[in-house]
Amino acid sequence: MLLALVVTFVARPIAVSVATPLAGLSRSERALLSWAGLRGAVPVVLAAFAVIADVPRSLHFFNIVFFAVVVSAVIQGSTVEPLARRLGLTEA
Repeated sequence: MLLALVVTFVARPIAVSVATPLAGLSRSERALLSWAGLRGAVPVVLAAFAVIADVPRSLHFFNIVFFAVVVSAVIQGSTVEPLARRLGLTEA
């Protein structure tokens, strides 16, 4: 859970701030991008590589990564639309 929280509230917002300063996005758009940004496939695949390479305790690491990705996708995925509405980024 701690990993999912750090990625959600620290790492992804920092990454969005660093990657989008010249994109012409509003503060609301950047906030939504931070919340709803891409997640999942890359961490799971990288953790799977460790399992395939038979790295010690890699299956444990894979389980942690997979759990963090699922928690992130479920919680954030279910709240994207309400957040977009609250930030005034929807047309309806």
